[in-house]
Amino acid sequence: MRKTLVSTILFILFLLFIAISYLSFFGYETVRFNKIIKSELKKSNNNIDLNFDKISIRLDIKKLVLFVKLINPNLNYYDTTFPLKSLRANVNLEFLTKKKLFIEKINLSTEYLEFNKVKPILNKIDLKEENFKNIIKARFQINDLRLEFDENFKLKKNYTIDGNINTAEIKISNNYIIKNLIANFSYKNSSFDLDKISWNLKDSKNISGDFFDGKLNLKPVKKDYDIDLIFKTKN
Repeated sequence: MRKTLVSTILFILFLLFIAISYLSFFGYETVRFNKIIKSELKKSNNNIDLNFDKISIRLDIKKLVLFVKLINPNLNYYDTTFPLKSLRANVNLEFLTKKKLFIEKINLSTEYLEFNKVKPILNKIDLKEENFKNIIKARFQINDLRLEFDENFKLKKNYTIDGNINTAEIKISNNYIIKNLIANFSYKNSSFDLDKISWNLKDSKNISGDFFDGKLNLKPVKKDYDIDLIFKTKN
């Protein structure tokens, strides 16, 4: 009897080891948690509508965290659709004992977005829309948006964004306008940075100049902003 019990326990431990190893190295795709994830998102914010086909799960045994990747994700936030390229989440394994889903982090990337379509959402994420009023139009892509949450799935304010601007048009004044602006951008700790900037500056007489290899740093200082701009030009 004792031999049978020991053999059974060893067999279960062996199967558990195989399952953990498989999840750690190869991952597993399932639709089992679709309803749970969608339900928890709705509880935290009714303005988020997330759909996906299934999820891919991989286990980090050292941190007791599941890396969850959504397959074919489609995100709608405040009635604005975001065409996503990828969406990944870190799920704390405490939900197995507390029966509560605890998403620690979310990383996502998008296809190219039209700025004027997402502009109304800026106020919802602590980016004042009035600070972007001079942007006539822009096309940009988020390469990595990193979000962190507390145990109640409330968004922390330490999120970061990296991406690139495909093209933008910005009104500087009644006499000057920036066209064909291309750059990489990042946002962290309320600081906005542009790198590898190139653009064309035109005045009211349609006289233009080309600028390149630019860098810009924008930091909030009380109710104003501190701007540091470096660039090259042939003109």
